[in-house]
Amino acid sequence: MLDAIMSELICVLIEQINQDGQVDAVEALARGVSSEVAHAIEARLKGENARRPGNHFWCVVMAAICKFYDKTFELVGVTLDSLVDAVMAELGGSDSARERADTSAQDIASRTNARRTAFSLGHFPWLTVVVKAALKSVLEAIKKIGEDAVTRYLRFFGLIMCPDPDRHPAVIRYCLWPLIAAPLKQLLTDETSAQMREWVRANYSTE
Repeated sequence: MLDAIMSELICVLIEQINQDGQVDAVEALARGVSSEVAHAIEARLKGENARRPGNHFWCVVMAAICKFYDKTFELVGVTLDSLVDAVMAELGGSDSARERADTSAQDIASRTNARRTAFSLGHFPWLTVVVKAALKSVLEAIKKIGEDAVTRYLRFFGLIMCPDPDRHPAVIRYCLWPLIAAPLKQLLTDETSAQMREWVRANYSTE
């Protein structure tokens, strides 16, 4: 079911991008994030079915940025460095506070390994540099097309860059669900909108 839902959602997003005259802005944002994201997004905007990425790197990053936005509703008004720190904290996993209070090293290792084998990126030396470059592009795009549009497109990027969305909870929660719950709801067919909401609620918590 999700494949059909995703196909209609992506088509609606692309149609809206074209109608709003935002193709250049979306492509510029994607190029600023990374060449890999740019290639995938440009192919989709041209109507090509590009092969999904072989890893979860960029969808994890996009979901982390969107999660931060959903918690604060603000990407502007903060410095680039503080935004990088916040997103890096999101990438580090949501169990960090509990780990600091936990006295069991075995439990900590178990949770850490579980996240790493799922969708955690780990702490690579270059990760902060990559995230900072992406966020710099995000802040520049916000000045041109606004925060709402940029976050909508980041969610779009997360969907496109995920090799297996139906098994990636963060992409469902922070990229897919916000799009079908608000900005695109009126543009989807009633049947598809209902199917999307039923599927997400049945498989993932949206609270």
